[in-house]
Amino acid sequence: MTLKTWLGAVSFGILSLLAASQKINLQLTAEEQLFAWVRSFGGKIDGITLMNPGDGPRGLFTTKEFVNESIIMVIPPEVMIHRGFVLNPEINPAFSTFYQGLTASTPFPGDDCTLVALYLMFENFYNRHQTPISPYLVNLPSWTKNSEYFSFIPRFWNNGLRALFQTMQSGKNAWDERMTNHANAERFVRTILYPYMSDKYIIPSADYLHEQFVWAGTIVHT
Repeated sequence: MTLKTWLGAVSFGILSLLAASQKINLQLTAEEQLFAWVRSFGGKIDGITLMNPGDGPRGLFTTKEFVNESIIMVIPPEVMIHRGFVLNPEINPAFSTFYQGLTASTPFPGDDCTLVALYLMFENFYNRHQTPISPYLVNLPSWTKNSEYFSFIPRFWNNGLRALFQTMQSGKNAWDERMTNHANAERFVRTILYPYMSDKYIIPSADYLHEQFVWAGTIVHT
């Protein structure tokens, strides 16, 4: 066998292995990708699955019986999405640059939940090909394809169900606070976020961006 033939055979073998590897990855379901991502950082997931039962909201369900004090899930800090993770320039260089520009002249007006919502919106819609949390994002419901997942959230209740909040003072206060937070978020999007982002990304309108931000905020608060 000549050197040229040998190199050709090796190259073909490597390409075949890569193709096989890609095929295996493509065969993984979104849930399997998420669980594999968690395990790759030392996490543990045993005997549980993500599902929508049909008569209730999507959630985690067990797939086998467990004895008392069983450990069925261990989530490593490397995959926990919080302020420190979000603002880490080594983990999230694109969002770090984006956030620094956004807050260069105006302090960020929201709390940690609002920050994480901003991060999810940015990573899902504007940095999808480079995001470090792709296995997580691919498992999230979308407005257009999975609207039924959001129907259990008070914001999307009909007027009759919303009226229930008025029947007790604690519920009314909670609802009023929730509506105030929604109004503040919309003001942030329209007066700060949209003017900043529309210079850098193709965004049809402030309404379009606000819808993306509402999606992310809904994910965070559920």
